[in-house]
Amino acid sequence: MRIRNNLFEDRWWFARGAADLKSAKTYVPPPPPAPRPAQPAPAGRWRVAAITANGTERADDEMSGSTWTFDDPRLYVDEKNGTQTIFNYAVDESGYLRVTKPDGREGWMKYEQQGRRLRVAFFDNLEGGKPQYFDKPNDSEPPLVVVALFPAR
Repeated sequence: MRIRNNLFEDRWWFARGAADLKSAKTYVPPPPPAPRPAQPAPAGRWRVAAITANGTERADDEMSGSTWTFDDPRLYVDEKNGTQTIFNYAVDESGYLRVTKPDGREGWMKYEQQGRRLRVAFFDNLEGGKPQYFDKPNDSEPPLVVVALFPAR
């Protein structure tokens, strides 16, 4: 069955589909598609409008009125007293941010953007794993913190 006296060419000549070509030494499978996040990552400047902890309104000196700036891969949190904290983050395809604190410890934030409103849920001090809900009240320890943010001007 040699048409051109070249086994390499014969494989490609008689291939009926991709499965026939997999045995060829030069075949390189295409890379798998990169996972896409469930929703676009937050971007821009946001101001904290409300904070709840385990479903109860909370006033927090550090977070109340602070400005959060999402500049992939960094999150800048500017408090009202002038202190700035810089976090690193990576977007997970399932709608989470894997956040690294300045001291190197990591945690998870769940985010949801609806129009001009952004909600971020995380366990206090980023401890306790991935939060599953925004609105479900619980008595977890550490408490589940939900921050409502609106675009900063």
